[in-house]
Amino acid sequence: MSSIADKAIVSPQMALRPPTFGDWLACGDISRIVRTMPMAGEEAIEFRTNEGAVLRWMMAATGLSEADIEAVPAPVGRAIYLRLVDTVPAMAYAKANKDDPVSMHADGLEIKLSEPLPGPRQTYGTIKLRPPTFGDVISAGDITTTRVLKSTALGNGDPATEEVINPDAVGRWFLRLSNLPLPIISLMAYRDAWIAFAHLRPLIEEITHGNFEEPSSTSGSVAA
Repeated sequence: MSSIADKAIVSPQMALRPPTFGDWLACGDISRIVRTMPMAGEEAIEFRTNEGAVLRWMMAATGLSEADIEAVPAPVGRAIYLRLVDTVPAMAYAKANKDDPVSMHADGLEIKLSEPLPGPRQTYGTIKLRPPTFGDVISAGDITTTRVLKSTALGNGDPATEEVINPDAVGRWFLRLSNLPLPIISLMAYRDAWIAFAHLRPLIEEITHGNFEEPSSTSGSVAA
């Protein structure tokens, strides 16, 4: 029977495979944001570890099995986890910056990649994401799911919500807007995907946020 002792040396400094967009599609966000909405006062934000995603990410990055990961000494596991957090910040945290290698054109977003994507006939140094349409909303779906939580560490019985980024939906959006097949787009470096998502998310939310709310009775009328 194999054991962790038979594997490559597990240490805080062990080599970790560079993360890809495909890893995130399979693993999800490594951490979560919970917002507590007090009846009075300012909103409180709590950062939580997504334990299931941590295990999946550690398996993907180290090549170790679930049993191997669980057998890793706690201090070593925590050190590896902290390295992962720095390498794969949650998509929920993604924010566009003016210095990002992204340009907006009439035909959509163009993202200059830090690592070219290999394809069967060409190598992609950039990817283009066309402007989203309402048909994309119907086919790809909302990129976030909002959950109402019963309790939080910060709250005193105040209502709290958690917005979870849906990897399946994000994958569908990237596939539709980039017109690239999944085997290629999955190879995109995680940092490139994170930047692309930061710029794409506002465009998606612009046409999805509130679109499915029940209209107000005063918002319009239909002639008899």
